[in-house]
Amino acid sequence: PPSKCPPATKSFLASILNPYPEKHRLQQWVGGHLLEDIKKIPEMPYMESKHHVDMLMRRFLDSDVVPSFDDLLENPEKVFGFMENIWAEGSLSVKLSVHYNLYAMMIKLLGNEDHKKRFLGNLKDIGAFLMTELYTGTDVKSLGTTITYDNNKKVFVINTGDNKNQKYWIGNSLCSARYGVVFGSLVCGNRNQGIHAFVVELRDANGKLKSGVFIRDCGRKGGLNALDNGAIWFDSVEIPRENLLNKYADVSEDGAYHSDVKFNRRFALHIGALLFARIGVGSGGMSYSKVALAIALRFSHQRTQFVNPKTGEGIRIIDYDLQQYRLIPLLAETYAASFFQHYVKRVYIQYVKEENEEKKDELLKQTHLMASISKAQISWLGLRAIDESRECCGGQGYKFANRLVHLRSEADILVTLDGVNHILLMSVAQILLGEYTKELQDRNFISRSMYLAWEKASDLLRQGLTMSYYQSDSAHLCSDSFIINALDFRKERLKHTLATRLYNRIVKNKQAPFLAFNECAVHVVALGKAYSEFSTMKAYQKMLLKIKRIHKRDPDYKKVIRVLRDMFSLHGLNCILKDNFFLENSVIGSRKSKAIRREVLRLVKNITPHSLFLIDQFDMPEYIFDGTLGSKTESLEDLNPRPDEDEPRADLDWGQ
Repeated sequence: PPSKCPPATKSFLASILNPYPEKHRLQQWVGGHLLEDIKKIPEMPYMESKHHVDMLMRRFLDSDVVPSFDDLLENPEKVFGFMENIWAEGSLSVKLSVHYNLYAMMIKLLGNEDHKKRFLGNLKDIGAFLMTELYTGTDVKSLGTTITYDNNKKVFVINTGDNKNQKYWIGNSLCSARYGVVFGSLVCGNRNQGIHAFVVELRDANGKLKSGVFIRDCGRKGGLNALDNGAIWFDSVEIPRENLLNKYADVSEDGAYHSDVKFNRRFALHIGALLFARIGVGSGGMSYSKVALAIALRFSHQRTQFVNPKTGEGIRIIDYDLQQYRLIPLLAETYAASFFQHYVKRVYIQYVKEENEEKKDELLKQTHLMASISKAQISWLGLRAIDESRECCGGQGYKFANRLVHLRSEADILVTLDGVNHILLMSVAQILLGEYTKELQDRNFISRSMYLAWEKASDLLRQGLTMSYYQSDSAHLCSDSFIINALDFRKERLKHTLATRLYNRIVKNKQAPFLAFNECAVHVVALGKAYSEFSTMKAYQKMLLKIKRIHKRDPDYKKVIRVLRDMFSLHGLNCILKDNFFLENSVIGSRKSKAIRREVLRLVKNITPHSLFLIDQFDMPEYIFDGTLGSKTESLEDLNPRPDEDEPRADLDWGQ
């Protein structure tokens, strides 16, 4: 008979990868109350699907499984866990994310107690987030929407002005939102005070648009078409003065602007409120990677192709080296990214709970760095995992019912949602350069010269890489010291060489900083990626130490730690193998490069027998695999039955 996947086996690893205590209750509720309606969405007409998902969202918000708005600051772990365990249709997940992670979080972090009471007292008043404009995406400081204080009426007046300033891609706006947090330039006393956030009532309690508010559908997208993205215009829309989210700045009744926070820091704090959502985008990419790999690996363990000439039995496609080499490194990378995402969430939680201003600013910078690289890294990982999984499932991977092509259309948006990945990596590199420059400025001329000379000549020696140049044994290649030090060296070397290139352009050649930075953009992104991979492997290393400390006496410990160590080495070595930097900068030679390639193949073979166990630790609900290649209860033949006798035949009337 056709083979099926064995029952799930869980270990302590499942509670590390998915620690949300309410996960099974939430998954059961979704399976029992939403699943059948979710299945209808792909076949629905365009506009009907949007209203259908709005209905599902309201049903969700009426339930007892959703977190409260208070949890956003008091228990953010609960909101993270909730969003990561919905496992529903992507449009519904994004709508909930906009409502919680953007709209509500803006009010929580930027508003006062009155704002929270007025706008977050009722979960059913769905919110939207209005920042992006048709012509202004990344350059937030240049938003064209103006919010001007009218000294006579004592209100703010919002105007879109030029058509290019229309708010664009606004989730929840077409079918759901009553309120929206609007970002625009605050003008009072004929002076532009920069970007601020306001709560604007888009519709009244009956759903009718407020006077001066115009909303239109953005049109069909590559995926997530049940998500109601709208374009919004404001024509002299008046809002109360009290609707300014005034934690860091306020306007008095007589029109006087006041802020104790300097402009740049105030802008950073406003943008910092977005980081919760940015981390959530990374979690979305992680979910897509997990589901895709689960489908492909389960199918690979069931499906046979050709016969073993020695045994006469069918050969499972997972037993082919190439299939292993295509899927197992992605599984290892997904584990590495999961551990890094846990670390990022801990840093974020420290940030929102910190009350000391100086410490909070430092944590904001760290959270921005971590959230940006995790979002970029994991959203790209999600796409690669889906693409490889779809191809590894052959023609069956192209079948819509098997979900992989549908997942691809949904995951595609994540690489540009809440920041274009390459731009995020550039902002990360900019912060790293700022820290590097400050370190140099704190030194005198002689000390600075000696420091730069040491940086140029001694990085390899300092990292211990020169002494191990000729080592190519398995123990050395898989060691923390080699992998972490090599990745650290690349990060520091790229930072130093980028700083030198910019110095030559700006100081020696008198080039404008913006143009100099733009000419070095490829180098800048390389630094961002290097920092991302180094940070990920450091987080993985810390997680291994934590597991050893807490779970050493667990009966599954030896099995789990062995395969986790193998995946640590596999992903770390792949980071080194795929970048010519390490050969070009004499971190490794051709002999060592070949040894690393052999070691990667060995590690892939070691991990493959544990791949189903590793997938089970993600603790995903089985209903998301029903009717797909990843089903544990249905074989490929079960999914493609012979037609019943009374089933309509494919007869045609050709009139002959």
